[in-house]
Amino acid sequence: MSDKIDKLMNDFFKMIEEDNNVVYSHSGECGIKTYKEIKKLEKETKTHTYVWFKCGEKVEKMWVKVKGGNQKWGWGILDNVPTNIETLKLGDKIQYQTDKEGITYGEKHQTRH
Repeated sequence: MSDKIDKLMNDFFKMIEEDNNVVYSHSGECGIKTYKEIKKLEKETKTHTYVWFKCGEKVEKMWVKVKGGNQKWGWGILDNVPTNIETLKLGDKIQYQTDKEGITYGEKHQTRH
């Protein structure tokens, strides 16, 4: 992940856990508010987008390096180590799209056989 994003996240959130650089938030209104505050950091770089992942009841928000498309829709490479969703891993190819509320949802790219 870019050093600029890392610095901005560290400056913005003093509640980041020191050992693994993870911010935990609720999935309700508080979680959406936190997500949108972090997502504002996208304006500082055009190389990454902040993506919301769901897997059953589990939710995790992580940075994806844009490879095709733009910050609102496209595909990229997962640039965080997931701590909550076991089916995702650093470096996975991710498809994403932003909804009308401004939340960018993503999922692991499914290869066709």
